[in-house]
Amino acid sequence: MPRPPKPGDLETRPPKPEPLACPACGKSRYVSWNSRRWIHRKLCSRGLNLFQAYGITCADFDKMLADQGGTCKLSWCERPGTKTDHDHNTGRVRGILCQWHNAHMMAAMDELFRVGAWDEILDYLGLDHPTGSR
Repeated sequence: MPRPPKPGDLETRPPKPEPLACPACGKSRYVSWNSRRWIHRKLCSRGLNLFQAYGITCADFDKMLADQGGTCKLSWCERPGTKTDHDHNTGRVRGILCQWHNAHMMAAMDELFRVGAWDEILDYLGLDHPTGSR
């Protein structure tokens, strides 16, 4: 014998409402069920992810990307910028990088700082040290 439906079961839920526009980018906002009712989130799902991870909105991301010309923040790279690069120590967003540079180069730079090898690399290349790095 089937059990009677409880409030919030799929059979008893009201239909999912049409999503509202994200105030930052105009895309559809995220709509979710919270066990009793439908909730319209304040941002679209992309904006929600960016805000939770980096403290920026999708409009901030789009502006940074447009300021970079739509490509990777590194001037020699012409791949599309798709990934938010941030400092793992401070959380500050440094820019929007292509997938390759975000995964490889920035991870290598963070490793150089972590193990204290940055000064060694600068010495090897014959470059001046930033103030206070030694």
